[in-house]
Amino acid sequence: MITEKNVTALIDLDGTLADLDEAVISKLMEMASPIELEDYAKNGLPNREVPYIRARRNLIMRQPGFWSSLGIIPDGLTVLNAIREIGFKPMILSKGPSTKYLAWAEKIQWVRENFPGIPVTLTEDKSLSYGKIMFDDYKPYFQPWLDVRPRGLVICLATPDNEDIEPKYKDRVFRYHGQQDYEELYLRLKEAYER
Repeated sequence: MITEKNVTALIDLDGTLADLDEAVISKLMEMASPIELEDYAKNGLPNREVPYIRARRNLIMRQPGFWSSLGIIPDGLTVLNAIREIGFKPMILSKGPSTKYLAWAEKIQWVRENFPGIPVTLTEDKSLSYGKIMFDDYKPYFQPWLDVRPRGLVICLATPDNEDIEPKYKDRVFRYHGQQDYEELYLRLKEAYER
C-alpha cells in the first residue's frame, strides 16, 4: 500500500465482480427448446431486448438464490486487488433492480460471503455516491457519475457494450482488456489515488 489515506473507490457488482451474464446465459440454455438450441448454436443468442428473451431473463433473475450464487469474474478480482493494493478504500456500489426486490438482499449476501468487510451501498442512482474512481461496466450508470465528478476516473472491464465511449468521457474511462493492460491500469489507479 502506498500511503494511509481514506480515498474511496466505488465498485460495481454485476458484470464487474459478479458474473451475471454467465449465470443468465447458463439458465437461458436450460430453458431453451432443442430447436432454439440449434438456432443458438448457429446464430448465437438473440439480443436481450427480444421480448421472449427479456421475459426469460426477468424470470431467471427473480428466482430465489440467483443473485447470491453468482460466480466471481477473475479480471474483476484482479482490478479490485490492484485498487486495494494502491490504498483505495473499496465500497461496493450496486444498482438495486427496481422490479427484482429479492436481488437487493441477495446482492448484500453475495458481498458478505465473497468480500467480507467491504461496505455495500445499493442505490437507484449511482451518480449520488462519492468516490475518486468508479469500477463499473455499464455506460448508463457510469456516465452520469462522470457528469457530476469532472475529475473522476472510471475503470471498466472491456465489453462490446462499453466500446463506444462518448468523446467527452474518453480520457476519464479506462477499459481493461485483461493482463496485457495491467501496467497501465496500475498507473492510472495510482495517479488517481495521488491526485
